[in-house]
Amino acid sequence: MLERFPQVGVGGVAEMTYKLDGAKFPSLDELVEALYPLYADTMSEEEFRKYAEEHAEKT
Repeated sequence: MLERFPQVGVGGVAEMTYKLDGAKFPSLDELVEALYPLYADTMSEEEFRKYAEEHAEKT
């Protein structure tokens, strides 16, 4: 059986990515920066950040 290994970045540290609405980002900050304009009519940036933290798939 094959084991899954996390992506390993510089220095051998596993890098976490965030995926929301089918798009993947290297950090939560980049996800919020890129996707918040799509949600700006329905919530504040603070509310969207909280939403993203709760709903983004962490890989």
